[in-house]
Amino acid sequence: MTANKKKWLLVAVALLPIVVAGIRLCLVESYEYALHAHAKRDFAAALPFVYANAFLNDSAACGLLGTMYLFGQGVEKDGPQAEYWLTKAANGNSVDAESLLGEMYATGQGVPIDGDKAKAWLTKAAAAGDVHAQALLHQIHQGKRT
Repeated sequence: MTANKKKWLLVAVALLPIVVAGIRLCLVESYEYALHAHAKRDFAAALPFVYANAFLNDSAACGLLGTMYLFGQGVEKDGPQAEYWLTKAANGNSVDAESLLGEMYATGQGVPIDGDKAKAWLTKAAAAGDVHAQALLHQIHQGKRT
């Protein structure tokens, strides 16, 4: 490798963190746009930005993408995809995703009913203060669900 090529390679390597930081900043801003579009029910506009952030393991984006798959918002309803993305979000400590996963397993919405998984996710969400998860757990313990 010539000295000139080495110099340009070193410059490129040195600039890489700056480029990555810029991309992350753009994605953060794009996620704000996605949230706004989703709130307006413009799922087609939100979806590409939600995907981009979810693929970078942003828990909130993973949770939103899972929700979009669960309810068919801008995508076909797909229980396994909803489960996949919500699990990524829940493993990233998203209480909302924990609660929704628990509800999915308790009711069979998008996934087969699984009482053990339902209780595990709902217990985790309830411990974090999620009122909906607490209510579902109460129903489960009274034998009204799963």
